[in-house]
Amino acid sequence: MTLLLVTDLEATCTDKNEFPREEMEIIEIGAVIMDFNGDILGEYQTFIRPEKHPTLTDFCKQLTTINQEDVDSAQFYRDRMADFSKWIDRTTSGEHFIFCSWGDFDKNIIARQSKELKTYGHHIVRHHVNLKKKFGAENKLKRDPGVWKALQIKKMEFEGTQHRALDDAKNIARLALTLNWNGYK
Repeated sequence: MTLLLVTDLEATCTDKNEFPREEMEIIEIGAVIMDFNGDILGEYQTFIRPEKHPTLTDFCKQLTTINQEDVDSAQFYRDRMADFSKWIDRTTSGEHFIFCSWGDFDKNIIARQSKELKTYGHHIVRHHVNLKKKFGAENKLKRDPGVWKALQIKKMEFEGTQHRALDDAKNIARLALTLNWNGYK
C-alpha cells in the first residue's frame, strides 16, 4: 500500500533582506501520514532551533506566530530530522510513501539543509509530488494557487492557524484528497 506524507514547513524569513533566501532554515515541521481514503495514520509537529540566524525577525514571528522561545527551547535540525525520520518509519510501518508538499520549497529546503549538515532528509524527499502544480493542472488553472485560494476553489474553509506547519499540512492533506491519484496507489 502506498501512503501520502503531507508535509509543511515554516522557515526563518525576512521582509527586509536581513539574510539571503539561501540561508533560510526550517523552524517548524508539520506532517500527516494518510492513506488514499483520507484515514490519518499519524500527525507530527516539532520546532527546530535555527543555527545561521537564531533570532527570528519580527516579520517571521508575525507571519508564523512562532515565538522566539519556541525555537530557543527546540533541538537543532540534525536531531529533529532524525526524530522525524523515525516517526515516518514507525507510522508507515515500512510501506512506500510519497512526500507531498504545496510547491517545491519544502522539498528543496530539506534537501539543502540535509546536504549542508550531512544528515537525514534526502530519503524523505526522494519521491515528491508538488501538490500545488498537480492541483493547478487538474483544475485547469492558468496559475497554480496558494493553499487558501485552492481551498476556496474547492469550497472548503481553512481550519486552524495559517502559517503553522501542522495546520497547513492538515489543510493541504484535505486538498490532496480532491486530486486524482490513479497510478500512484
